[in-house]
Amino acid sequence: TDNIVIAFSGDSATNEGSFHESMNLAAVWNLPVIFFITNNRYGISTDISYSTKIPHLYQRAAAYGIPGHYVEDGNDVIAVYEKMQEVIE
Repeated sequence: TDNIVIAFSGDSATNEGSFHESMNLAAVWNLPVIFFITNNRYGISTDISYSTKIPHLYQRAAAYGIPGHYVEDGNDVIAVYEKMQEVIE
């Protein structure tokens, strides 16, 4: 199938067990999923640096054997579009 799932979440959600379980199962079952994380640098009410050691959350994908990708400015629609095209291909 050519279907792809895009799962949107925020930076704070990446500290939840269900997020990691989802990434693990997607990797183990080789599912066509893109985990799209929006990092506004404030996980609920605190700066993300207080709850996460790595500077870029896309790096978490490596723990599950999933390639991670990064867009510097998520408000740049063209950059996001181009990165999504790259990932989908």
